Amino acid sequence: MRHSLILIITFVFSSSLYAQRLITAGPAITEIVVALGAQQEIVGTDNSSVLPKEVSAAKLGYIRQLPAEGILALRPDLLIGSSEMAPTSTLDSVRQAGVTVTVLPDSDNIDGVLSNIDLIALQINQPAAGERLHQQTQQQLNTLKARAQQLADKKQPRVIFLLIHEGRPAMIAGQGSTANTLITLAGGVNPAHHLRNYQTISAENLLQMQPDVILISARHGNHGATEVFKHYPLLEATPAGKNKNVMLVNGKALLGGAGLSTIDEAQRLQEQLLQVVGAQ
Repeated sequence: MRHSLILIITFVFSSSLYAQRLITAGPAITEIVVALGAQQEIVGTDNSSVLPKEVSAAKLGYIRQLPAEGILALRPDLLIGSSEMAPTSTLDSVRQAGVTVTVLPDSDNIDGVLSNIDLIALQINQPAAGERLHQQTQQQLNTLKARAQQLADKKQPRVIFLLIHEGRPAMIAGQGSTANTLITLAGGVNPAHHLRNYQTISAENLLQMQPDVILISARHGNHGATEVFKHYPLLEATPAGKNKNVMLVNGKALLGGAGLSTIDEAQRLQEQLLQVVGAQ
């Protein structure tokens, strides 16, 4: 009995010290693993995931076209990613090779982020770090909610997000998009909420929305306002156009569903929205 107890204790102790070889797929999933302090265990990611500079990990391509051979060559213990992971044949092959595959739901809402923190912490044996990150994230959300009420007590700004690609019609973010989650978190109102995901929109319909603030990807740099008004000169007649309230959003915060970077970006955006409301 005593010998068996020693074996069990030894097994648990050695298991807790065992560093897993992780492959993560999906920016929102990868950033949680990093925030939990397990970045050094990551041996591979999809192309859209971002890792700290000091972490060297293989890039395995587009999340919907993950290669089974490339994954297995890295000898992972766990493949963990969002429901965007594909093809199914790759996931089946990886499972058949004895690798644990965990598919997490896309976090279309912020409750999903908290849930994913708990699930990932459990999967990678980081319960204490998971509890700390959950509490920290919940505190961020509580602060955002309280400050959003300050906006509601005044006049919630009407905020739109435009996806602009040269040579193609611009698209506006509606419900179901991470950009819509970002706007709501920050305390703004999205007048395109009745639309689903990203849709093209006419200049006339944009004008009717009368946005107070226009958001675009930070990849447009300091030429953001120029890009917007070049595509839709009618927007210069909106409150956003008249006050030059075109704000840049970190594209990382919008990739792969809502995540920790979405919450961070919402805090930054909220500061700017409070300034806009204060100036009115």
